[in-house]
Amino acid sequence: MAVTNVTIRMSGERCGDLISLGGHYLFYTTHRDLLLLDGARFDTPAEARGVIGRALAERNRAPGRGIAAVPTDRLSA
Repeated sequence: MAVTNVTIRMSGERCGDLISLGGHYLFYTTHRDLLLLDGARFDTPAEARGVIGRALAERNRAPGRGIAAVPTDRLSA
């Protein structure tokens, strides 16, 4: 089984990589607005692009409240 790597870019911005694993793709990122998607599993690259695109659109609608925002009660001291 060959492993493939697909780099995901949105509007010229590098978002992360999809790594094939069997019949699925795992998303890996260091993009601060996509950290909650790091390690997410998708059936197709198109599905991943849709979810990533929606996450970035949400970030653009609410500055400072992107997908990487963590509730303050979950922060450790």
